[in-house]
Amino acid sequence: MKPQIVTVSTTQHNYPIVIGRGLIAVADTYLLANGALRRVCILCDEALVDRYLEPLKNVLQNAGAEICCMIVPSGEKSKSIEYVHKVTEKFLEFGIERQDRLICLGGGVIGDLGGLCASLLLRGIPYIQIPTTLLAQVDSSVGGKTGINSLSGKNLIGSFYQPELVLSDLQMLDSLPHREFMAGYAEIVKYGVIGDEAFFTYLENNIEGLKKRDDTILAYVIEQSCRHKATIVSQDVHEKNIRALLNLGHSFGHAIEAICGYSNHILHGEAVALGMVLAARYSKRKELCQSCDVHRIETHLQQAGFDIELHTYKKYIKDAAQIIQFMQKDKKNKTGRMRLILLKSIGKSFMYDDVDVEDVHTFLQEQLTNTI
Repeated sequence: MKPQIVTVSTTQHNYPIVIGRGLIAVADTYLLANGALRRVCILCDEALVDRYLEPLKNVLQNAGAEICCMIVPSGEKSKSIEYVHKVTEKFLEFGIERQDRLICLGGGVIGDLGGLCASLLLRGIPYIQIPTTLLAQVDSSVGGKTGINSLSGKNLIGSFYQPELVLSDLQMLDSLPHREFMAGYAEIVKYGVIGDEAFFTYLENNIEGLKKRDDTILAYVIEQSCRHKATIVSQDVHEKNIRALLNLGHSFGHAIEAICGYSNHILHGEAVALGMVLAARYSKRKELCQSCDVHRIETHLQQAGFDIELHTYKKYIKDAAQIIQFMQKDKKNKTGRMRLILLKSIGKSFMYDDVDVEDVHTFLQEQLTNTI
């Protein structure tokens, strides 16, 4: 399969997203395109050491690079101030300089943590994303959002800092557990729902092939997702306006994740899928979209295997007020007012500023107690 390249254009610089199979084996070729390799720091998820870290190290060492590796535990708990300190100190002790590179080898946690560390080290060093999950390949590795979690919520400490290169190797998806693989699919569906009804229809027609990880379908949906995000990011790097649309479902989803302790009770993609359904249902409640659009979204996400009912998680969530508490700390909010991404139809989303918090509370309590 010939690699596909999507270019992201930003005010910082332009960079390629390379999508193909077997890219790790030729990673040096892509890195050398931006200059000689001297020192390379690799931040890696502990679960990937045997499968991917050693092959990558071998390729880079054969190209003449001196390597320093930092292994961090899997999971959202690594997106913390503690690990920012550990990672930056480790790489500074190694002697990293501004022309050297940091490689993020892992899923969204590694990409978010590593990107933030790259933006801080020596006030900014180049970094490369090698995303190893579907979710990271279609979303978190693209667009330069970096960040860690705080006690107040998800990704509230971070920076906008663009990578030098993204290598999305389809081979890395082969070993993903089914649940984790499908969790990433929620972000793919999101692109169709926010701005491309034809793409959503394609997903409806090809979900079974995607669940079987058909390479042709997989490569196409990853490429299209990256193109959608690249187009939006190029127009709004710092999320001043339209980039916020990429957060469809995230206001609800991030709150649910936080309440569940960023644990396996609900994965990020599962929270986004549930959040999309809540956003669609709330749009219908406000008479902004039709029941048929909500039904299509619900049906497709259920076909993909997602649990789309909030009351499933009521053993972790005390009441709707707990969700509202986290939603009121969302980054999209402005002048103390809650803002939501809502729908007019599939393919037409918008920022809704006129949010009645009490009405959202009532809506969530109904969803939580299943009284509708």
